[in-house]
Amino acid sequence: MRFLVLGGSGFLGRSTAHWLVRRGHSVRSFDLATPQLHDATGPAVEYVEGNFLNPSDVEAALHGGIEVVLHFISTTVPATSIDNVPVEVETNVLATVRLLDLMARREIRRIGFPSSGGTIYAAGPEPHTEDEIPAPTCPYGLGKLMIEQTLHFYRSRHGIEHQIWRISNPYGDVCKTHASQGAIDAFLYKVRAGLPIQLWGQGKAVRDFIFVDDVAEAIGRLLESDRWGVTVNVGSGGGVSIAQVVDLIRRVVPCQVAVEMHQGYTGPSHAVLDTNRLQQLVKWKPAFDLAAGVSEAWKRLHSPKQ
Repeated sequence: MRFLVLGGSGFLGRSTAHWLVRRGHSVRSFDLATPQLHDATGPAVEYVEGNFLNPSDVEAALHGGIEVVLHFISTTVPATSIDNVPVEVETNVLATVRLLDLMARREIRRIGFPSSGGTIYAAGPEPHTEDEIPAPTCPYGLGKLMIEQTLHFYRSRHGIEHQIWRISNPYGDVCKTHASQGAIDAFLYKVRAGLPIQLWGQGKAVRDFIFVDDVAEAIGRLLESDRWGVTVNVGSGGGVSIAQVVDLIRRVVPCQVAVEMHQGYTGPSHAVLDTNRLQQLVKWKPAFDLAAGVSEAWKRLHSPKQ
């Protein structure tokens, strides 16, 4: 298949693009800039620069026989979206509507979208299933849900098929740009810089962490399965507290780890995903447990070859 990966220079987009190319697919990557780090001997991704908020840039990227669009671009993260519903709607939701209109005009009928398994469900002690009624916990999650509903509308109205991936808390980003998103990566960057980890709310919040390679593998397998019109949780299926993550980092990383305690936004108190649907669709399970993933993420920070 021929893919256009919007946000292909970012964390998940880059990893998914490389997975697809290694499988023999053709991939065009669209972003504001090409990746700062990439292996010239690795997967041959076509890089195109442009602004997602400029419809003419997006329309140009859709030419040349694109069959599937993977939409990894987001202008916000959960913490920065707290008081920014208008920004969330204008820059993420409306921009996605414009994308779907362009796809409909060009008769591109398939799109993959990474929603948020961490902010689209209400907090609760049991793993969340895809059949739960969503209850977003912040404007970021609200925007993701609005896009999900828009995808359903464009499926019925224009025949554009979708896959929605509700991803838990991915980590393993060697080119991190958001200090306020991704606890494990933010912690590892702090440790490498000799700075203290900032632990909010006593670190009691429970999260479902999944290594980036496992996310790319799950998404790639779903795309190759040719299952469309589906919403699928992508996570480890288990939860750990943020405080437990810090303890694990202390065991894995050969450095002193200092911690500063803070009060403030921590998101849902408990967010873990049920991944039974994913495993049934593609016979998938994570290759990295948390200890192995944190160790590999630390290793890549010191030799970031992407």
